[in-house]
Amino acid sequence: RRVVLESAVAALQARVADKEEELSSAERSFAEKHARLASEDKALQDEVAVRQGECVALDASLAERRLEVARVESSLQVGRAEAEELQKTLSVLEHSVEVERSAVNRTVQDLEASVEEVEARMADRRRTLEAAIEDMETGVAARKDALQKSVEEVARGIEA
Repeated sequence: RRVVLESAVAALQARVADKEEELSSAERSFAEKHARLASEDKALQDEVAVRQGECVALDASLAERRLEVARVESSLQVGRAEAEELQKTLSVLEHSVEVERSAVNRTVQDLEASVEEVEARMADRRRTLEAAIEDMETGVAARKDALQKSVEEVARGIEA
């Protein structure tokens, strides 16, 4: 009976040793996984910090672009105001031509030549102003498109 008990104790001790080895292996595996997860967590935190830095830089760039758009829009408004002022000047000139026509006794041929010259200058000024306004509007549209793309990139960066 003693041999049977000793055999049973030996078998139990062997099982205990196996279980201790399994536990030790599981603890090592847990420690390795914990270290790997901590490393991955640190890498993710670093990446988040980088992305946040990028977002701050993109926000600054966006603010700068908005300021640039505001400056361009202001410049466009100034250009339009100048165009209106030139149109008023043109109207005054047209009125002056009519007043001079009545006040000065010139021949009909001299008066027609003078009017044609003024109209040619007015048309030249109109073309110049229209071209300048069109150039400004094209520039504003291009800047707005670029700004929209920047906004979309920021949105994609934030989503990522």
